[in-house]
Amino acid sequence: MEKQFYDYLVAHGKKEYTASGRKSTVYSYYNRINKICERESMTWEQLAENIESILLKYDVGGAEEAYGMSSSKTPINALRSFADFVSER
Repeated sequence: MEKQFYDYLVAHGKKEYTASGRKSTVYSYYNRINKICERESMTWEQLAENIESILLKYDVGGAEEAYGMSSSKTPINALRSFADFVSER
């Protein structure tokens, strides 16, 4: 599932590298999903099954809002992209 998500991000126009060659959005989102899985003690598959409740938890008003909004909202944006990926599967 991890590779499929990575490929999904690329196919949907997210950048792998910046103009200067640094890792970009694809890597950030992929890594954030890994971190959220660790935080929640879940596999990627379990996260996919519970994505709606996890989204609420990390979004505005949720118990993990501070983490979800950190790093220019990368965690919540990664979760939203993951939710889109799951819904298209």
